[in-house]
Amino acid sequence: MKPAPDRHTSAPSISICEEPIPAPDYLRLVADAGWTRFVHTDAVDTALKNSLWSAVARDQSNGAIIGCIRIVGDGAIFFYIQDLIVAKAYRKRGIGRRLMEHADRYLKRTAPRKAWVGLFTHPTKAGFYEKFAFHGPRPSLVGMYKATKA
Repeated sequence: MKPAPDRHTSAPSISICEEPIPAPDYLRLVADAGWTRFVHTDAVDTALKNSLWSAVARDQSNGAIIGCIRIVGDGAIFFYIQDLIVAKAYRKRGIGRRLMEHADRYLKRTAPRKAWVGLFTHPTKAGFYEKFAFHGPRPSLVGMYKATKA
């Protein structure tokens, strides 16, 4: 996949490519984000392989993967934005937005009419996702989750 040109002159040249996320890079980004306690590291290879779609952000000056995003789900009715991560040293440069734009394009060309696209986020990040037409639950709905034992 051809990388998208960088539109941010203040940042190093960052390319976004639709490609699988290598497990070592994923684990490094997860650790950088402070999410290690939520990830069963022995299952990462399987989880990444089972993604419907993924993209990485790469710093062209050194080749490092500095961000990623995945979409998981059944590929027909339910799609879920998973693991939008940008390394701390690269945040506030529009990289997360660019990753979401690529995810949005994938969904527009792939998800059928009436598909449901969900995500979980911290309340302070909700405004970011609202720019992509996501909204909080209706008063009649409650978001729930269950984590299996470690």
